[in-house]
Amino acid sequence: MAASIPATRPADSLPITRFNSVVVRFRRLATTGLIAALGAHLAFVVLFWLLDVWLLVAFNVFSVMLYALCLTGMRFPVLRPVTLVLAWLEIIAHAGIATLALGAASGFHYLLLALVPLVYIDPRGHSLTRLVGLLVLTGLFAGLELISILHDPWFPLAEKTLTWLRVGNGILCFAALGTLINVYARTSRQSERDLRNMAATDLLTGLRNRRSLTDEARLLAAERQSEARQLAVILVDLDHFKQLNDRYGHAFGDQVLADTARLMNRTMRPSDSVARWGGEEFLILLTDADLDRAICVAERVRESIAAQTFRSDEGQTLSITATLGVTEWRGNEEFEASVSRADDALYLGKKNGRDRVEVAKP
Repeated sequence: MAASIPATRPADSLPITRFNSVVVRFRRLATTGLIAALGAHLAFVVLFWLLDVWLLVAFNVFSVMLYALCLTGMRFPVLRPVTLVLAWLEIIAHAGIATLALGAASGFHYLLLALVPLVYIDPRGHSLTRLVGLLVLTGLFAGLELISILHDPWFPLAEKTLTWLRVGNGILCFAALGTLINVYARTSRQSERDLRNMAATDLLTGLRNRRSLTDEARLLAAERQSEARQLAVILVDLDHFKQLNDRYGHAFGDQVLADTARLMNRTMRPSDSVARWGGEEFLILLTDADLDRAICVAERVRESIAAQTFRSDEGQTLSITATLGVTEWRGNEEFEASVSRADDALYLGKKNGRDRVEVAKP
């Protein structure tokens, strides 16, 4: 089934797409974190070589190779969960071994704090998993502190050196926490915007829904009190749409609705609004437009709809017409009253033969 206008995204894919966008952002964050970790461990190789702590030199060489492997694994969806688990385990092992080797005064156990946001930032995580992850990290952090008190470090360093290490690890931890929290905040704000858009959008056509346009009309009604703006309403109904649905199927009918919606949306000015009003009905709200302009717009929309062509599964070329009811939104009347008048005009247009623009009687 093909149409003369490219298909819109299916309605049921929109929530999935928005969820996937969150997952994609999380994956990009994880990849960026792996690159940063690889660079940090390269620096640690040089640092511990200068400090003559060969155990940590060897461990960080191993970590560099592990992160390089993890970056390769991130390219394959099936390997990503394993890759992230390996990165987690490396951070925990690095914090533990470095703390045992140099003592808690070196601050390497601070690295565990950077994992706390990751417990919550994954959109696929569960409450119990997050609680267990937080308890495990808390236990490891406290345990490393206690072990350092009870046992001397394997490689004692000068106090000044330990201070610089602690300050550096603290800065590293704060940078990681700040980055993660910033990404999480941005993702949350984007998710809120997506939810607001979903609540105001008809998922099939991508147009505003009835509730959204009604809310906008009420705002315009308040504005026109002081600005004396002219407003007009056009109600659009596709002719014989039920027969088209019954003959060619609902999937084809949905495609006709989606393509027609896109066509009307392109016809309007940025200041005008188009909404799916219900079923095969659409409502156009024109701002700064008198009745003559509204009639011109309605005729242009009617002609554009009639010019569309669609191809059915049987290879038959089809077109569809529309009947439109036009009225001015008068003075201080309720928006619903003008819509009702446009609906009366639309009914009269249907009665008079369809495929026409009918103007509401004064």
